Amino acid sequence: MRKKSGYRVMEIYFHVGLPRAASTFFQYNVFPHFKGVQYIKKHSFNKRENIISRTKPEKILLSTEMDIGKENKFEKLKLIAKEYPEARAILVLRKHSSWVKSKYFYFIRKHGSLDFHEFFNFENSGFFKIEHLEYKRKIELIEGLYSHKPYVIFQEDIADDPYLVIKKLSAFMGVEYDINKIRLSKVNKSFSQTELRRLLYLNKKLKNWPEKVKMFNLVYRAFRNLLIRLVVIYSKLTPEKSPYLESLIPGEAIARIDNYFENDWNYCKQYAEENYAI
Repeated sequence: MRKKSGYRVMEIYFHVGLPRAASTFFQYNVFPHFKGVQYIKKHSFNKRENIISRTKPEKILLSTEMDIGKENKFEKLKLIAKEYPEARAILVLRKHSSWVKSKYFYFIRKHGSLDFHEFFNFENSGFFKIEHLEYKRKIELIEGLYSHKPYVIFQEDIADDPYLVIKKLSAFMGVEYDINKIRLSKVNKSFSQTELRRLLYLNKKLKNWPEKVKMFNLVYRAFRNLLIRLVVIYSKLTPEKSPYLESLIPGEAIARIDNYFENDWNYCKQYAEENYAI
């Protein structure tokens, strides 16, 4: 409990992500329906002081998403810790192989042209590094900034029993909600394997375009987004044809990732069980 700028803030809850770990689901389908807490959406994050001073709530829920532990990617985490060191962080984790897979597919959707081995590998020469997947390190970074241990949720539990996860989260925050208003449908539809293969093929063909030259940016993005839509439509009409016949991610790569990070995953599961068990 603390005083700030003439108003009294009792409790701050800060949903920090991770990205590609049910963040959009919580931000659109769950958090808006929590009662007794002022929910500040990620797009209003920079306006939080104005919103808080105007409404003077007893409970505040901030939401964003960031790759905690990735260089220059957790400034918001440090900023809120400086403003509200007693804030309670909410961290959603996802099994390592599943998270890498989702991050890679999203990378392709955002014009990435690397094959999976170039995106992530155990030589640590890829775009996505081994240390980015160390969840224990992410937890320790939060612990080092805040007075309270983070409340850890797993995406796999959300998939298995979303209502139970929401019930436990609401109990942790001490808020109520109308279960009839909670929608379980996906907010963003996933691309199919065929669509992703074709997008990767397209990205490789266009990767040398001058996208970082300012005069080309607007035209480049518009043209490329149009091509993506055309690829998706074409893939739906001809799903059996693809420039890449093999899997985008080899099965042995998935197994190796899970094996490599097994201890890290077990640590997180035990951590969640020992802290805030509800």
